Formats: sequence, structure tokens, C-alpha cells
Amino acid sequence: MKDDDVQQSLDLLSSHEMFLGLHEAKTWIQVDPEGLLVAEDLETGCIIGIISGNNYDEHNCFISIFAVKEEHRLNGIGSALWNALMQHCGNRNLGLNPRPAMIPSYTKRGLTLKSPYDQKIYVGHPQLGQPSATLIEEVIVEKINKENIKEIDKYDKSVCGIERFKYNWLNANEPETKAFVALSKATNKVLGYCIFKKGNLCRTFSPIYADSDEIAELLISKCEIPEDEKVMMATLGLSPNLEFMEKLQMKLYLTQSTLFSNAIRITNLERVYSLSSVNFFPF
Repeated sequence: MKDDDVQQSLDLLSSHEMFLGLHEAKTWIQVDPEGLLVAEDLETGCIIGIISGNNYDEHNCFISIFAVKEEHRLNGIGSALWNALMQHCGNRNLGLNPRPAMIPSYTKRGLTLKSPYDQKIYVGHPQLGQPSATLIEEVIVEKINKENIKEIDKYDKSVCGIERFKYNWLNANEPETKAFVALSKATNKVLGYCIFKKGNLCRTFSPIYADSDEIAELLISKCEIPEDEKVMMATLGLSPNLEFMEKLQMKLYLTQSTLFSNAIRITNLERVYSLSSVNFFPF
């Protein structure tokens, strides 16, 4: 994918009701440029298919974006995109969140392990409580910057188990994005962070990682969401934080299975209040 392909790709994903941060593709062109592939009609120059596979470490790859325009299906375009992506992914453990109708197709392609942790996407306007006096006294929230990013990277790795240093910085600095970290006033320890970005369908939290419900709510409140605006948040089934979505009065929009090829990938669910990009990571 090239920068010039981004807008057409966003239009294609929006037509399939697939969520993507508005500037996310450009971030991924920098992080894993060979993992975003498009099929182009040579006569018109139009994008007619797209697939993504993020090699997020030496052993794992997450596939999410996979779409072909309806009028171009059953012509081998989807298979050509998949085969090209498999060359990029190599022998890594593959993971993805398929729509229900597509599960048999992916099972045939070797993704036979179903995680107990379905992906759950919520849409709504979060109803926040008032922070306690103790929280206000003990915690400070500030913008993510060059001074605090290294500690945020350490915190992020403690949650998801991999190093995402380059991604974290690019993700926090996408245009039209708000990115905050919660710190202990006493120790300067990271207690959580969030990134709130503009999306193709609505604004999204990608991610919210936090030590507690109170910290997560404090980070959300800092983003100052307009009263009439709906946002997207995503979490995993069986997560202890599903009750948090009910507390915020967020409405369940979609549940998708999570499939893997070699091994089920699990992270520190207790601190995942909203997933990283639903298109590039399983956590």
C-alpha cells in the first residue's frame, strides 16, 4: 500500500462497516510496510481489494483487514491477496477476528484454534462517574510526550508482552489524536494510558490500558468527548472489564470470534479496558 491508496482503502472498509483509525494505515506503512497489500484495477486505478497482516513479533502475525469489492469477488482476487500476504507472514502463528460467515473459510486455511476470548466491539457515549478526591490528590494525567514515552513503553509491554516502541509513539502522534498517560504523583509510576483517535466510522479508543476502573474513567474524561458524539471501544469476552462497559452504558455492536493457527495468544486482560487497533493486534 502507498500513501495514495489510503483514502480509497478507507472507503472500501467503511462500505463493509469495518472500523479503522483515520490515519492508522499511514502508521502501519511505517511499522510494517509489507503487511498492507492492495489489489488495483489497472484500467481505472481503483482499489478493489485489501488485506493486512501485521508481523508484531518474530512468532506472531495478526490479520484483520481483508475485503474485496462485491463486483470483483469470485475472480481470484481474494486468494491472490491471501497468498501474497502468507509470503510476508511466513511460518508465524496467525490470528484474526472473522465475521461468522467467514469462519469455515479461515478454518480451511489453517486457523482452527478458537480462543475463548471473543472480540467485543461497543459503540456509544460513555457515562462517566466523578473521580474520587483521593484519585485527584494522588494521580496526575498528562499528554504523552518524549519525556514519558519510555515508561509508557514499559507499561505497554507489561500488558501485552511484546515491545511496540515504534508503534506506540506513532500511534500517539497520529493527526487528530488525543493521547494521555496517568501517573502517580508520588512515584511517577505509569498507572495507565489511552489513545483517542478519529476513525472512519467514529472516534475510537485504541487502546485504554489501566490499573483500575477509576484510572480508566479518568483517562476517558480527559479526552473531553462531546455530549452528542458516539465512540467505539473494544474488549475481549471473559475479560474482567466487561462490567466496565455496562457501567459506562456502552452498547454491544458486534461480537467476533478470535481464531489462531498454531497457539492461542492471551494477554493481561485485567488491564485491557479497550484494545489496541482492532485491525493490527489481538489485544
